[in-house]
Amino acid sequence: MKLREYVQTVMKAAELAKIAGVAPSGLSYFLNGKRGFRPETMAKIIKATNGMVTFDDLVAEMGEHRRSLDKVITDVKKTHA
Repeated sequence: MKLREYVQTVMKAAELAKIAGVAPSGLSYFLNGKRGFRPETMAKIIKATNGMVTFDDLVAEMGEHRRSLDKVITDVKKTHA
């Protein structure tokens, strides 16, 4: 399950951040596609979600964020070329 789906259906992001012992701002940055997680943080989230969010889920979600960012960069470059 993607982390975004988890915080929309199972537990609010602030509560998850508290249980996982991670900064709410870091979780927010991830959910908004602005930052990834270190492996240690990923492990905390996986544990706090009882494995409902997996390592593969988090990596896939980071990949989606990266593809979105790449598209924005490409569009900006085309506009300003």
